[in-house]
Amino acid sequence: MKAVNAQTKFLLDKIRTRQRDAAEAGEPLTSPFTALEIARKAMGREWDEKTKSLAIEALEFWVVSLVSGMLTTVMNEISDVGRFAANSEDEVGKSAARELATSMKFVEEMFRMFAEGVDFGYVAEQFFEDGRKASEAASGEKTAETSAFEKKCRPSVN
Repeated sequence: MKAVNAQTKFLLDKIRTRQRDAAEAGEPLTSPFTALEIARKAMGREWDEKTKSLAIEALEFWVVSLVSGMLTTVMNEISDVGRFAANSEDEVGKSAARELATSMKFVEEMFRMFAEGVDFGYVAEQFFEDGRKASEAASGEKTAETSAFEKKCRPSVN
């Protein structure tokens, strides 16, 4: 396991902040943990070492995909700004676009180093624990209602 370094802490804090802000706005972000929890319950399993390990592995894939998407979006935004500046009639804009183009290799390398430094497994473990705590808290508040998904997965509750 990599050290819980600045990149890992930054990423974990960034995602948790986005989740908290969305929840406070009344628009909670979905997490794959919810689907994993529903599937676990539908199979009648507990969070033993095997199911926990598989869930963390799935969450790790989700985090890697999320970060890849974030970095790709930022790179696309930088490229769009560069194209806009290059296509402008303003000589200052064209000059800025040329300078940005020469900096892109540096930006790409910094993104690569950031991503390689993140301990995605640690982040996934934290999301597993966050999800489990939230699920346990919610189960205390849960009513007798059963979701449509749970009914579909567990016909015996129909």
